[in-house]
Amino acid sequence: MHVLAHGGGDGALLVSLADHRGTFKQLMEISTGADMNALCQRYDGLYRCANPRERVAEGIADGSIPVPE
Repeated sequence: MHVLAHGGGDGALLVSLADHRGTFKQLMEISTGADMNALCQRYDGLYRCANPRERVAEGIADGSIPVPE
């Protein structure tokens, strides 16, 4: 969470986590909603990593974030 400690916001956090997207995606695929909630409560900062990704996914799904073809 070096980015957060130095005042970075959600955008900077997403960019900094790009190298870990495969691992994070795997975690999301094997975890239930309850699992992710428990992990977010247990590991400080995980929510800050997961929340922007969730918002982007929701924006793509509802069409408010356009995706280039």
